[in-house]
Amino acid sequence: MEETKIALKESGIVFDKIFINQPNKYNVIKDLNLTRYFDDQGQLIERLMKTDVADFCELTLIDAPYNQKFSCHSRFYV
Repeated sequence: MEETKIALKESGIVFDKIFINQPNKYNVIKDLNLTRYFDDQGQLIERLMKTDVADFCELTLIDAPYNQKFSCHSRFYV
């Protein structure tokens, strides 16, 4: 968690809350009406891109060697 907070702050990304290990990320995004969501799971981001949350939430893939071929709104390089 601390490494995540440091990386976001160093990148100038302002955040209110961080959710880690949430079982249903779609519901978290939808219920809280999030405007940006970060994850390193390419398959999850790609599934979310096909839902209504992609209309109001920027789905950002945290770049890693194992998730290069997935669709997303943006990538976050650490």
